[in-house]
Amino acid sequence: MKGGICMTTLGTVPVVRRTPNPGPKRIMRIGSKLYDFGTRNRTFLQVASDLKKLGIHNCYFMLEVVDPRVVTIDPYAVDKDGHSSLTKEQVSIIMAECKVNPWYYLREISRIPAQGGTGVPYKANRGNIAQAWCIIHGYDSWLCLPRRTSASAYGDVCNKPL
Repeated sequence: MKGGICMTTLGTVPVVRRTPNPGPKRIMRIGSKLYDFGTRNRTFLQVASDLKKLGIHNCYFMLEVVDPRVVTIDPYAVDKDGHSSLTKEQVSIIMAECKVNPWYYLREISRIPAQGGTGVPYKANRGNIAQAWCIIHGYDSWLCLPRRTSASAYGDVCNKPL
């Protein structure tokens, strides 16, 4: 461990863990799929936890990752001048993940426009995750949420092509 960063491997892929944590690992394999339990978007972890408490067997579907290298990349990394500091390889890894994994796009990439110019991360709840699941699987859906939940903004994120 060096400076709060611990290097481990997942098979042959190097994985960076920011702090040594005796708790759950950042990436866990359940069955044949990989899931990111260290996402910065805590709302997805909360929805997964809620679904698990309800007895849903596939409750972690929105935490899936295809390429485990993607969890070590901050898609919004900038240098001191405010320009993106991502390499072409990192951009390619992110783009490939977004192409095959809409949940990664919603969880880590998409931003909802906000006053002041900077967007806020997609806030998952049981309603908009259910609607996103329906859209991804080709089912028509209609979502009715109480006021002040930004339902239309979250639905718009699901309808825009990648």
